[in-house]
Amino acid sequence: MDHVQSTKDSTTNGHSNMTSFELELKESPVPPKRRGRWPKAAQSITPVESAAGTPMPGTPSNGVLHENGLGELKKAAKRMPGRRRAPNPNDSIEADLRRQLTLKTAYRSVARALKPVLAELAQRTVRELETDPEAHRQSEEYEAIQQELAIYFKERLAQIESEKRVKQNQKVLQMDVEKEIMKEQYINVFHDLQFDYELRAQNEILELARQNEREVDEDATDDEDGVIPPLHRFPTEENPAEVLEKKFDSRSRFFLETERLAQKFEYRAVVRAAKDQIVEEMVQEDPSDSKAAQVPDTFGTFDASQREHALGILNARMLIQAAESIQAAESLPAAESLQTNTSPPPPDTPANSNVPVNVSSLHLLADLLLTEPPPPTVITAPPPTVSLTSPAAAKPKAVPSPVMNQQHWVPSSRPDDGDDDDPRSPAGGDSS
Repeated sequence: MDHVQSTKDSTTNGHSNMTSFELELKESPVPPKRRGRWPKAAQSITPVESAAGTPMPGTPSNGVLHENGLGELKKAAKRMPGRRRAPNPNDSIEADLRRQLTLKTAYRSVARALKPVLAELAQRTVRELETDPEAHRQSEEYEAIQQELAIYFKERLAQIESEKRVKQNQKVLQMDVEKEIMKEQYINVFHDLQFDYELRAQNEILELARQNEREVDEDATDDEDGVIPPLHRFPTEENPAEVLEKKFDSRSRFFLETERLAQKFEYRAVVRAAKDQIVEEMVQEDPSDSKAAQVPDTFGTFDASQREHALGILNARMLIQAAESIQAAESLPAAESLQTNTSPPPPDTPANSNVPVNVSSLHLLADLLLTEPPPPTVITAPPPTVSLTSPAAAKPKAVPSPVMNQQHWVPSSRPDDGDDDDPRSPAGGDSS
């Protein structure tokens, strides 16, 4: 009883320290049941520490006995507004948090009361602006706002003008560059078309030259596929040499092959012109002139002197070997000769006949045969005069090959007999 009385006294004394809002919350009824159960705050939970000393059923929880033998269930106090949290162990911090909670609650109550007032003021202001277009000028902040807007307008206008100037300069530069690009592209396309036209014309010229050569030389053989041969597939057993279709051919091969064939044709024309000029100069030269190139009549004919000379050397060596073998056989004793010579003599040769052999004469004959003949005389033409304007200026004139007479070798140097008309001798009787 004393415990209940002290609790009531503390509750009565605590009313004076609570605000009206807290008293209102405290006097509010207990919330309704949830799914047939009392709220958790209203349930009496036995602490873990006192679980061992829990009384038996029928014992009052507050120590007060009733007639029915059950304790009266106390109503749980309503918790304070705000987020649920555990009490702070520090008393000063807990007091500050409670004071902050009180201030928040007061602010919410004031804001709840001001909302309709502010809404009414906003509606009145809108009605005034709708009825009077100049009502906004009567505000105190009108001039300050106008000054700030003017400053911002000037800054923004300067920024836009600067961007316009920069973009305009960029567009002008871009236009100039694009003009140059279009001009270069046009020139490149023009040159490409011109080059293609020239190559096609060269191809036609090559075709005409090919037809002309065919008319001149009827026995000449040439492909019937044109100047540029077609491409062929890799040969197989089924298709040994199948020609590829036009769609598989490269578009640039026609121009590349035409250019290559044109260069080859021009080179052949230059060489042919140089040859014709050399032949014409040789025909126009006087054979009696000492400065003219001397070409003998026997130039290019076959001469068997070298072959005969080689055969003579071979025969002489065979004679020397035979003489040396006979001389060695005669110098041996009779017994050794009989032992070594067991084969019977030929039937037509007497057994005691002695054939005289002069070995020194054979050696002399061999020396004469082994003596090589003098080398042939090389007749060279005078150095040609190079003309820069001539198409054959870069091509040297042909030099005759070494001259070999069919009857005998022309000596490289012989005594001057005063005969300068000999076509086999160098110009002026000098040795080459």
